[in-house]
Amino acid sequence: QLPNVSRAPGVEDGAELYDIACSACHGTKGEGLFGAQLAETSLKPSKIKSTINRGRERSGMPPFKGQFSDAQLEALVNFVAGLANGTVQPPPDSYPLETGVLKCTTNATLVTCGGN
Repeated sequence: QLPNVSRAPGVEDGAELYDIACSACHGTKGEGLFGAQLAETSLKPSKIKSTINRGRERSGMPPFKGQFSDAQLEALVNFVAGLANGTVQPPPDSYPLETGVLKCTTNATLVTCGGN
């Protein structure tokens, strides 16, 4: 981490900023991985902003002061506060895609389908 270097140039969406800067430690849904759980914790925006800027040395969270523009920081704080109070829905576990179908056809040069 480099101080005073933008973490996500041009990104203004809180969910995207969270994905870039927070989800690796706090989980994609705020469920907590290496970092603390954020979802459904009732954390207040002022506490979230302070923690993002200053970090929490004892828990291993680095400070991010100077790595977000004011607009980015506000969007990120609003997103995390939404996770904390339940007004923001985390992303789904998976995205609905149709199940792929493998179709084998008769081929004189290929004896088995899907084999090596």
